[in-house]
Amino acid sequence: MSSEKPSGIRISPFKRPFIIDGVPQAVTPEMMLLDCAGKDATTPAPAEPLADETLDLAPGTFPDDGTPAESYLPAVLSAIGNPRKYPVNFPESYACSRIAGALLETIFRSGHFHLEDLGADLEWNWNGAPMGNMAALYASVQAACEYIDGLGIRLRRWAYSEAEHCSITVKAGLAGGDPQPEDEELADETSGRIRFGRKRRCPSVLQDSPTDWIVYIPFDSCEPRLGGSVLAEAMQAPSATAPDIGDADYFIDCYEVVRELIEDGIVKAGVPVGPGGLLTALSAMTAEGTGADIDISLLRKSWNGVLPVRALYGEVPGVLITIADIDFDYLDAELLLQDVAYFPLGHPNPETTGIHIAAEGAPGISSILESLLSASEGED
Repeated sequence: MSSEKPSGIRISPFKRPFIIDGVPQAVTPEMMLLDCAGKDATTPAPAEPLADETLDLAPGTFPDDGTPAESYLPAVLSAIGNPRKYPVNFPESYACSRIAGALLETIFRSGHFHLEDLGADLEWNWNGAPMGNMAALYASVQAACEYIDGLGIRLRRWAYSEAEHCSITVKAGLAGGDPQPEDEELADETSGRIRFGRKRRCPSVLQDSPTDWIVYIPFDSCEPRLGGSVLAEAMQAPSATAPDIGDADYFIDCYEVVRELIEDGIVKAGVPVGPGGLLTALSAMTAEGTGADIDISLLRKSWNGVLPVRALYGEVPGVLITIADIDFDYLDAELLLQDVAYFPLGHPNPETTGIHIAAEGAPGISSILESLLSASEGED
């Protein structure tokens, strides 16, 4: 699939024209990246085109055999520590999910900054030999550039290297450089200067306060699916679809309102929701021994009644936060103002450890949430 110059120097696929499914593509990956970075694209040197075909999805779905969703957690947590392989069947959504995940890692940082102040570095490590992989590379670069452009962040650097497996690494930080080391001085934000600290603004684990609310805020408008997920990879399970991640406008709205809540001290603790999904994030929040009582009934209802395994492991990017009960109405008003959906899931439980998910139809948290949300919708 690759060609060499007479000198033996291999031409990067980013610099080569592509023919996908018999259709010549108008621009090279490098031209897309340069345009995304706001740089002038030079005319590429003559090179043999890369011809490839898009892989058809194999039919299949994650088995619904009655296994409790919680029982998959050990396998998912074990797989989290392993390098992620790029699911080449879902190149667009996976590229966007990795960019979203890197940006969500910044949201709990100390300092004073907005999404538009950030930038991203992207590196593709790729095995171009199997059929479909180069078509997936092109689709990945195209989706990444469109998503970054839609988010209004800066593409700082990019790179490509050959590898045994396909993967993408994304790092996010200030568009103009490294974070400031003087975290002690970051509390003074009255000047409005951009400040991006190394430390966290709030802890990542639950506090021993049973009246706090645990709230999930998805940062994309898509529904959860298991294609390309850690769960599907860990269980070697087929899955025909992945979440349709890529709603940049919605991500912007979510990021800005949550970032403001963090800077205002409303958020008591928080973690990103990314690889491994919602249950993996909940597991991280209970890592220091405080348990959590959770009800996902309303979450599933909002996602058209998806199976618990999809709701808990489908990797829709977002955040899990805790807030004090007294701040619930304020949170509701701020998110409603920005038209951002959120889902109160339950409370910390200092009397137990781990995550306890309410049985379907069980009374308690679900009815309380219904009442709270109905009351807030009825207010002027």
